[in-house]
Amino acid sequence: MIKYPEKFVQRVKEAYPGFDALHEALDNGSMLVGRYLDDSRTLGMSTVGIVVAFHGGEQEKVKQTAQRGILREALYRWWLRIVYPGVYGGRGGRLG
Repeated sequence: MIKYPEKFVQRVKEAYPGFDALHEALDNGSMLVGRYLDDSRTLGMSTVGIVVAFHGGEQEKVKQTAQRGILREALYRWWLRIVYPGVYGGRGGRLG
């Protein structure tokens, strides 16, 4: 069992509202948190989708999708630092 920092738990829950399995894994100190974060850190928009959105005047949608992807990648990297501090450099980080 891992005692995740409260700030980390809060940030992950804010970034993934309604993801009950992830929230439960956080509350239980499960290593499954890493799996969920890793599996869901993809951008969620294909390169074709990005081009279509731009041509359709949906630049804000593309920007929001990219920002969400950046946050999710950062949360996964934060998890790595929490769980493997000797390899990834400790508990802190830009979000922590």
